[in-house]
Amino acid sequence: MLMATERLIVKNFGPIREADLDLRKVTVLIGEQASGKSVLAKLVAILRGLKIENDNYETYPTKRTDSIFNFILNDQIEDFGLSNFVDKNSYVSYQNEKFEVHSENGKFKVGQMDDDLKNIATEILRLEYENRKNQEEEEEAFMKNEHEEAATINIRKAIVQKNLVKRRLEFSKITFEPLYIPTERIAFCLASFDVEFHGNYLNRFQTLFQEKRRLKKRRRIFPFDMDYEFDEENLEEFVILKNGKKMPLSTSSSGIQCLVPLQIVIETANPILKHLFIIEEPELNLYPTTQKKLVEYLIEKCTQGDNRLIITTHSPYILTALNNCIQAKNVVDLYPDTAAEVNKLVPPQYQIGYQDVMAYYVGGGTAKPIMNEEFQMIDANALDDVSNELGRIFDSLLDLKYQHQE
Repeated sequence: MLMATERLIVKNFGPIREADLDLRKVTVLIGEQASGKSVLAKLVAILRGLKIENDNYETYPTKRTDSIFNFILNDQIEDFGLSNFVDKNSYVSYQNEKFEVHSENGKFKVGQMDDDLKNIATEILRLEYENRKNQEEEEEAFMKNEHEEAATINIRKAIVQKNLVKRRLEFSKITFEPLYIPTERIAFCLASFDVEFHGNYLNRFQTLFQEKRRLKKRRRIFPFDMDYEFDEENLEEFVILKNGKKMPLSTSSSGIQCLVPLQIVIETANPILKHLFIIEEPELNLYPTTQKKLVEYLIEKCTQGDNRLIITTHSPYILTALNNCIQAKNVVDLYPDTAAEVNKLVPPQYQIGYQDVMAYYVGGGTAKPIMNEEFQMIDANALDDVSNELGRIFDSLLDLKYQHQE
């Protein structure tokens, strides 16, 4: 059997020389630009969200289930822009309690797989193949004016489709549906933005946002005292202020433009499925107090049940806000009689256990864990190099100032 943990090992892959990640309910990747945070996050999105999306179902009788998975995995590596990092010297391994994926000679392959997952996947492929055949036979019967035969095939097709929906739901309850929310999300709120990202993850997010915004014409923009409204008839988006004034979303603040697509995609996620929410730089264009509120919002919305959350960030405020949520749970667990007072400071829906969080500093080709076991929190001191350098420069400037005065 596979280990019960969820683990990603990466070697010689783009900017990552060597990294070994223990993935938890909340995983945070912090570091400088181009350090490899997004590379690691994208790998998890691809490898954790095992999919059956191949259009070539007609090849089912001659193709094994794992070969279909392998085709999709390598296709997604290209869609996420990571194919240039895959070569004979690179190595990637991902495993959880249900399946394992690894790279071999520049290609990704599914290795060990739980029997239940394999059986369900095989059945989905069989049903998809049968459904395609039924559709072809029904169309052929109609063309020959064999209406009774066509009606019989239609009934058979309906039964297959019902079983297919059931099996796909079973598959989705075992695997995760990855929802990758990129830094480019602000672009999808600009009226003048008319670029399509064909065939990659940005295009998929753009399509998802455009579809989901239609589900509810008006919604509150968290955490601001204003609403978002979508005019489907004219394909226009607005922000409605507290005084009722309406303004185009494209003229609102950049922080609002970053939050709207993030919030809509998160809040319209199918509650039946298990989701892996991956959010690049949630702090984009937000003041520190708003970053704190957003962290609380993400814990409430993205970690319920079996859902998982991965954050890539440059902001130490994200870590500080998350530490407050961890510390609140620590205090309540240790001293239950303090719950009422703790809950006033950090409401229960924002609290999260230390064991459910993992944070890494990504830099220099590695990913270093920055958790403090003694104090049961993220070790912000591990990121003090920048502060120390700024302080050193400031002290040197003061020394020069006072030397000159003397």
